[in-house]
Amino acid sequence: MKSFYYKKEIWGPTAVQQSYEGRAGLGNNQPGDGQKFMGRGFIQITGRNNYAAFGQMIGEDLLSNPDRANDIYIAAKMAAAFVKKGLGGKLNSFSSQSEANRAVTQTIGGS
Repeated sequence: MKSFYYKKEIWGPTAVQQSYEGRAGLGNNQPGDGQKFMGRGFIQITGRNNYAAFGQMIGEDLLSNPDRANDIYIAAKMAAAFVKKGLGGKLNSFSSQSEANRAVTQTIGGS
């Protein structure tokens, strides 16, 4: 697996991706939100709530244009905001990259 290789989630949709639809924890409260707010950026933010929060942190309207998160500069700003907010600081406590990747996925994706 290449870390930070994909800036956009590969959409199947898989069973997990289908579960994004209507998922309150992600803020996906409108029809089509599951796919609209799929994982994007180097850290693969997922869900309406995360797009709103990260957009506010970096000064970008990601709700109106979620594909902006694919832009390399926007993706880098989101990753920096993630670390600056303190979520990234928890990663040093994990014993393996796999364990850290799972923790990041759960933190960002809410699953």
